[in-house]
Amino acid sequence: MKTNKKKKIKPSETIHKLNNLLTSVMLSAELLVRQGYGQKKKYLKIILSESKKIKNLLKKLSKN
Repeated sequence: MKTNKKKKIKPSETIHKLNNLLTSVMLSAELLVRQGYGQKKKYLKIILSESKKIKNLLKKLSKN
């Protein structure tokens, strides 16, 4: 019988993942300010997507 054990997230891995996600959000936000309207949609989608990933990662971390 298989059991579904959830892996605990290591704090060092979490910090690394958060850093990568936040860097992506910050870069997209900076480019959002500089680009024309057509590109703004693209960067807004990236920011929203990465923000959801950050939220989920923080939820997992708080459950550890």
